[in-house]
Amino acid sequence: MLPRLEPDDEKLSSPVLRGGRNSDVPTLPDKTAGLRDRNTTGLISLAIWVFDLVTTFAARNPFSYTVPMTIILCILFNIGTMLAGEIGFAIWRLTKD
Repeated sequence: MLPRLEPDDEKLSSPVLRGGRNSDVPTLPDKTAGLRDRNTTGLISLAIWVFDLVTTFAARNPFSYTVPMTIILCILFNIGTMLAGEIGFAIWRLTKD
C-alpha cells in the first residue's frame, strides 16, 4: 500500500488559499472588474453606429425609388459611404501623432 501524501488524516486540507480578516493572503480580484466599462463602451459604440446607419439611410432613402436595381444600388452606395467613413477614421487614428 502506498503512503498517503497527507501527513494529518484527521484535518481537512484545501489547496485553495483562504484569506480572512486576520489573514496575510491577498484577496483575489473580482471577476467582474472592468466589466461595466466594457459594457458602457460597447453601448456607446452601438448607439453611434445606429445613428450613423439611420442618418445615412435618411439622407438617401433607397425606398423612395421604384426601380429595383436603383434600390439595390442606393443601398450599396449607402453601405459604401459608411465603410469609407469608418476606414478613413481608422487610417486617421493610425497616422495621427
